[in-house]
Amino acid sequence: MAWFRTLILASLLTGVAMAAEAAHGPGEEPGLFSGTWADALWTVIAFLVLVAVLGKVAWRPLIETLQARQTQIETQLSEAAKSRAEAKKLMADFKEQGATILREASERSQQEQKRATEKTQDEITVMRRQAMEDIENARQAAQEQLWREAGDVVLELGTCVLGHAITQADDGRMMDEAIAKMKETRRGHA
Repeated sequence: MAWFRTLILASLLTGVAMAAEAAHGPGEEPGLFSGTWADALWTVIAFLVLVAVLGKVAWRPLIETLQARQTQIETQLSEAAKSRAEAKKLMADFKEQGATILREASERSQQEQKRATEKTQDEITVMRRQAMEDIENARQAAQEQLWREAGDVVLELGTCVLGHAITQADDGRMMDEAIAKMKETRRGHA
């Protein structure tokens, strides 16, 4: 259909051009405003037809293409603005998450340090208590050994003084009695 309109327009323009040449003589050079009113009218009509055809064939598609391109650019700009806003929001979220992670890590570190200090203090307390018990046990063992040795000395002295040997049973009984008296005396002073 468009090719048919183009054919009609071309025929019309050719007719106008031939009429304009026929109106001039062979020796005259045509000027811009030379000619008759009919030539001027046909020129105006040809111009209007040309404008109408170009409007339909060239200008309208060109305008539609430009408008489509403008719409596409506006859409891309709005999407870019949305993407930028989202990126800023994500950046702020990531910064906040990073700060939160650092804060939590710092708190965990402090808690672990406190827990390690408490554990060390507990271990020191347990070791000190164990050491005190060991010292007390060693003191008691040394004291008992001292008493036994003192009993042996007393036994030897008793044998020398009494002149006869004390039996093993007498020795054990006297040793236990002496240790018990010494412990009672010791407890009384403590």
